[in-house]
Amino acid sequence: MQFKNASDKPFALDDVDWFWGWTIQFEDEAMHGPWRLHLLVQPQPPLLAPRLCKPGETVEVTVDLGKDAYAHDFEWLGMGQGQPLKQLDPGKYRLSIGIPMKEPQHSQQAAPFWTGTINAEPVEFEITDKPAATQPGVGLSQLVGQQVTLTGADTLGARFEGLPCPYRYS
Repeated sequence: MQFKNASDKPFALDDVDWFWGWTIQFEDEAMHGPWRLHLLVQPQPPLLAPRLCKPGETVEVTVDLGKDAYAHDFEWLGMGQGQPLKQLDPGKYRLSIGIPMKEPQHSQQAAPFWTGTINAEPVEFEITDKPAATQPGVGLSQLVGQQVTLTGADTLGARFEGLPCPYRYS
């Protein structure tokens, strides 16, 4: 995920690298409802310094839910009851991500912090049960480089514009 500062002021991003705190949902077109990524453990976020984003610059965060990831499943949020899934079934989905941003309690950062929630424009894709070489559908691992627009504004009037979003999933 790439965040671009489209304002004329620098600002800081706290915990932007901790994508496990983001809301990641997969809208299931066949079932008419979303599956949400759900962590099976509650890991403590690492203590990372805030990242400064100057005007016109970008901050990149790789979202990798692959084999080295924390244990997770997908919980059903739609109508009726659905059992958690270890992996999503083949079908068409719309991926959406909400990124909560906050100001840390103690910081020596001179620039103001971006606060509020950044919502990515949904990305549509298809999971197939056939290898990608024989099936023209798009799997999660093929979303690298898809265009996703991120928008948002804070009380200072700063805003982000979307750039290509490198999702990775295995």
